[in-house]
Amino acid sequence: MQGRWRGALFSLNPSNADAARHFCTSAREMLTSILDAEAPDAAVIAADTNYVKTPNGGVSRRAKIHYCLDRSGNALTEMVEFVDADIDGVIALFDDFNHGTHGAPGRFAMTELVVLKERVEKAVKFIHRLVRT
Repeated sequence: MQGRWRGALFSLNPSNADAARHFCTSAREMLTSILDAEAPDAAVIAADTNYVKTPNGGVSRRAKIHYCLDRSGNALTEMVEFVDADIDGVIALFDDFNHGTHGAPGRFAMTELVVLKERVEKAVKFIHRLVRT
């Protein structure tokens, strides 16, 4: 995972015309790896058969984050409501990754990629807090 993040940071070079695709792909895979390691599909399903599903019926990222909340003992209604904005931010980040990955080279300006990098760092910290509490 550290190698993927180093690769994402390395791609943030103003002379890299395909920086958005490189950064977004690496960052998306890194966050996906964290969620998959901390909330395997089988564990999420076993913990809650009414988990939030993807349009294809799979375990959603939101379900994985809720599983982490529950596992950490923070799944109180108040806590879930409190972190919903953070959860929405993490989910929205994946939409941004998809736009950067599937768009034309240069889709995001370097300043936008730096902001995206900061959002990724905050998302990793948020998930880390959930799984370590």
